[in-house]
Amino acid sequence: MGMAAVLTMEKDPSVGWNGDKSVYLDPYRGECHEARVATKEDIAYMPCGDTVLKPCSKSSEE
Repeated sequence: MGMAAVLTMEKDPSVGWNGDKSVYLDPYRGECHEARVATKEDIAYMPCGDTVLKPCSKSSEE
C-alpha cells in the first residue's frame, strides 16, 4: 500500500453542501491506486484524522 490519506471537506449549506464529505486516497507510484468514499474506520486510522479542508475566503486585509 502507498501513502494513503483521507481528505474531509466541511459542510457548506450556502452552496448546497449539507454534510461533511470524506474521501480516501491511495496514490501509488504516481498513479491513483484507490479512491473512494472514506469509512469511519479510514478516518479513525489516519494519524491526522481531525484535519479538515475549509472553504477559502478572501482575507479582510486585502
